[in-house]
Amino acid sequence: MQPINPAINQIITTVFDGLSKDDLYHLYHSAQLKKLKAGDILFTENDTSQIVYVILSGEISIVKENLGIQEEIAVLREGSWVGEITFSQRIPRNTRAEVKRPSTVLGIDEALLSTFNERLQLFIYKQLNQMAAERIMDVMKEEKLLEQKNTNLLEYFFSIHDKEHIDYTNSEIIADIIRNIPRLPIFGGALAMKVLEDKISPKEISEILKLDPSLTSSVLKRVNAPDINLQERVADIHRAVLLLGFKNLYQIFVAESTKKFMPDTPHFRELHTRMISTSFIAYALAAGVSQGNPIQISTTGLLVNIGEVVIYLLKNRNKKLSLLIDAIDHSQMGSLLLKEWNLPDVIWQTISYVNYPVFAPPSKIPEHIRINVGVLYLSRLALEFIQGNSIDDMKTIFLQDYLRMLSSEVTSVETLVQQVILPGLVRNLDSYPDSFRNMLKKHIFQLYQQYQQYQISKQSEG
Repeated sequence: MQPINPAINQIITTVFDGLSKDDLYHLYHSAQLKKLKAGDILFTENDTSQIVYVILSGEISIVKENLGIQEEIAVLREGSWVGEITFSQRIPRNTRAEVKRPSTVLGIDEALLSTFNERLQLFIYKQLNQMAAERIMDVMKEEKLLEQKNTNLLEYFFSIHDKEHIDYTNSEIIADIIRNIPRLPIFGGALAMKVLEDKISPKEISEILKLDPSLTSSVLKRVNAPDINLQERVADIHRAVLLLGFKNLYQIFVAESTKKFMPDTPHFRELHTRMISTSFIAYALAAGVSQGNPIQISTTGLLVNIGEVVIYLLKNRNKKLSLLIDAIDHSQMGSLLLKEWNLPDVIWQTISYVNYPVFAPPSKIPEHIRINVGVLYLSRLALEFIQGNSIDDMKTIFLQDYLRMLSSEVTSVETLVQQVILPGLVRNLDSYPDSFRNMLKKHIFQLYQQYQQYQISKQSEG
């Protein structure tokens, strides 16, 4: 056999330090020797060839595609091993090896390795194990750096959005708009708190209801709805209050009252429907996971987008400032309005933080409203999912944090809807407004179709 080139021999001796001259000679003349030009591809991503290479001369770039961009993640030179993870783990390659300058490599595949004597095989396996350990250490270091970068990025992201949590109470323009929006006709702060905490009697509610004929009509309409299934119609408001209970009454009051000050446009009619839908879902979710006060959270859900009304009125009065007004956080406007109406602190404070889950983990939200905010965030995602929107299009950076906060058994929005929310909603299906009921029926029908297709595919496989 031909002698080994002196320069190559020095590299092989260094890489395989500890082998005898006979083993080195046998390795060199048995292995695949490749001479490569600049620009040649040694292997591609997803290549399944089980070959490990040793660079004897030259320079090879390791490239990985990331979001459609080819990124060089390493440059390997004389004495380096290439492709050892694929070789030892028997998995497809996850990078591409491209020659940067003329190179010579020595290739060893599994078939060749099996022909080596035990001493040479053991030596190579030890080398592979040592490199794997080094790679693991490198990955751990990189992971730690990425974790720190991720933490810093999230903190920066949070700080930018948190600056939008501005105190607008000193703005005379905003204060004037808010003062002139009609109050919810039946809710002073004390009454709202009493209803939420069951500190008011049905008789007291009945007496207050009589002061508002339209709400009285809504309550009687609700108690006489077909799904209530009463033997005879109810005309007595006091009896209606007793039959409906605080939960239904509170939702009727807020849902009907919000209509009175919302602009009568297609956008706001759709917004009102969305708020009502969020409220129903929030109640089912809170009750399903036994977290928070379902009535309180459901009521807050009815008011979750109320800040858009303030923005709409601000833009109408200050049309030249529309672009600037669009940048104002809707939730802050809603919070100010509800505070002006003397609604319970827990409601307007929850609205103030309702958009935080998009850019902040639960720990960034005050503890006394954390559950409320989390339930409303997940309820809004659930509504989008039920409407047929893809989870991938939703803002879910901290989704898992909020799911874990409410339940250790739920790991996705899909599971949350199917296992927690839908069971709570279908029990009262006939009592919901047509738009929400029809949306639920459509989603349930789609689930049934998916189940049928699954059964058909199982039968065909069988």
